[in-house]
Amino acid sequence: MAKKTSLAAKAREAGMPYGTVHHRVKKLGWSEKRALTTPVRHRNTPGQVEDATFEPSPTPDPSAENTTNPDTLRNVVIGLCLVGLIVAWVTYG
Repeated sequence: MAKKTSLAAKAREAGMPYGTVHHRVKKLGWSEKRALTTPVRHRNTPGQVEDATFEPSPTPDPSAENTTNPDTLRNVVIGLCLVGLIVAWVTYG
């Protein structure tokens, strides 16, 4: 008679967290094979950075001309006014 291996042992053997495998099988209804062979998607947790490279943005040259397009500023102001009107209309009817 073949010995039955627990789900925890299979997860350990696959190098996966047991909670992930258990959730996939019991809650999502996946087969054990699928749960153990589908890669785990790692999410960044606060204070943890994975595979990230930081490159600071260049410091702006204070002697450079102001290249802000006046039309861009006007469009931003118009957009903010429209948002304010929509919020007021939705809030107060």
